[in-house]
Amino acid sequence: MIAVIDHKPGCWYLLNNDNLYFFSMNYSRGFFNDSISIQLTPQEIERYKSDGIDYINNFERTLYKLGYKGFKDRIVSNATNFEIGNAIIVWRKANNLV
Repeated sequence: MIAVIDHKPGCWYLLNNDNLYFFSMNYSRGFFNDSISIQLTPQEIERYKSDGIDYINNFERTLYKLGYKGFKDRIVSNATNFEIGNAIIVWRKANNLV
């Protein structure tokens, strides 16, 4: 079951399902608003485990600059994205953020 393990309000969520980690963020460029959810690589997971939130904040900035370009092959499936969305809703309700 996918669950939120960390977040930056209004920016991103870090989620986990066993040994899989997912990063989901919203971003806007001018009039264009979108979101992206990707699966982290084993190397990125290790960097997160060693550097913590600082690594994820830097990762967010990189993802924002590159958008889909650098991460196209790692965008999660629609089914996984649906699970991520549900996990975020459950987490927000549990933390009285809805």
